[in-house]
Amino acid sequence: MDSSQKRKVDEIYSSEEEDADISESDMEAYEEEVYQRLKDGEFKVRLPDLNYRCPFCLGKKKQGYEYKSLVQHANGAGKISSSLKSRYREKAKHRALAMYLERDCAPVKEVVMEEVEEGQIIDVGGSSTGVKEVKYVYPWKGVLVNIERTFEDGRYVAPSGSGIKKQLAKDGFNPVRVHSLWDPDGNNTGKAIVEFTSDFSGFESATSFEKAFGSTGHVKGQYVIDRCGLGGMYGWVAKEDDYNSDSMQGIRKKGQLVTKLVDMVEEKNKNLEQVQLQYNETSYRLKNLAAQNEELTKKFNEGIFSKIRRIIWRSCLRRVQNLSSNWNLKSKSSRSIVKSWRNVRQRARVIDRSLLKRSERISQLVEAELEQAKSDENVLRIAEEQKTRRRYSRLDRYVDEDTKLVRCMLR
Repeated sequence: MDSSQKRKVDEIYSSEEEDADISESDMEAYEEEVYQRLKDGEFKVRLPDLNYRCPFCLGKKKQGYEYKSLVQHANGAGKISSSLKSRYREKAKHRALAMYLERDCAPVKEVVMEEVEEGQIIDVGGSSTGVKEVKYVYPWKGVLVNIERTFEDGRYVAPSGSGIKKQLAKDGFNPVRVHSLWDPDGNNTGKAIVEFTSDFSGFESATSFEKAFGSTGHVKGQYVIDRCGLGGMYGWVAKEDDYNSDSMQGIRKKGQLVTKLVDMVEEKNKNLEQVQLQYNETSYRLKNLAAQNEELTKKFNEGIFSKIRRIIWRSCLRRVQNLSSNWNLKSKSSRSIVKSWRNVRQRARVIDRSLLKRSERISQLVEAELEQAKSDENVLRIAEEQKTRRRYSRLDRYVDEDTKLVRCMLR
């Protein structure tokens, strides 16, 4: 399946509850993807006690199945008409599990040993138990032979152990120390023991050390064929025969044979498988929880946004209605004010005309009185002045009354 098809499948099955109209071809594509992930070991099916488990039903109490029971479970859960209504993702997973069990996990057929002829090769799906177990020296050690020597002052000398250690460390083998071997006469034998750390990283360094010499044909087997070497150093990891060799007594002094190395490796692998199994189960649960949380968050956000939209719409509607009502009121009020102002201005013009007429009349009366006063000034001046004052007083009252009338009309 290419990347584009995988993206399409992920989009279709991104949630736990899919629509009922998913096509059969999409289910087959997802089934093929899950089958490949099972083959790659992403989901653990085989248990250490030789039973099986369903990696897609982690929440159920029953985890241990026999082979036939698990196949029956996977086939039943993978049927279209099964009880997993509208959950095509789970059905596709179980169909992929059934295919994986039938293709890749079928039990090996037992062989009746009485019917096997001598020398016949039997394929039992694993390595033969007749192969001799390889025993290593522990802590891990390497052997160097055919180290270049020179004859000086009556004896053989070779590079020091510290010098060899530096060269090996430079090549990336991480030795702890290097011991040169000497004969009783004080001559360097051209052999040395290389010590590595006692953990599995030290074992990896030792095997890398042996592989490096093996790439150039300078390992133990070739050393024996070449009758103690033709030129250059030979190296390998110390094993049982080196431990028992009289020429390698230094190995027995500082090491012991590991008789259960395979068991140690298997135990580490089992622990690693358990950790990987727990990780896959936790990862699977987290993915499901994340998908459920995403779905719940999506629904919650959609509900909140819908409520907010309704509230905003109602608020805007009320505001528009209020603005329309206020506008109508203001429009009516403004028309009434304009009408009142027009009436006031009209009344003011009428009053202005009336005042103007009264003022002109008063002016005429004053002029007439003044002319009459001048003609009879000598005889009736005092009397006329008194009359004039009274008339002026009366005229002032007229003006005051007219002014009050104008003010009342303006109010």
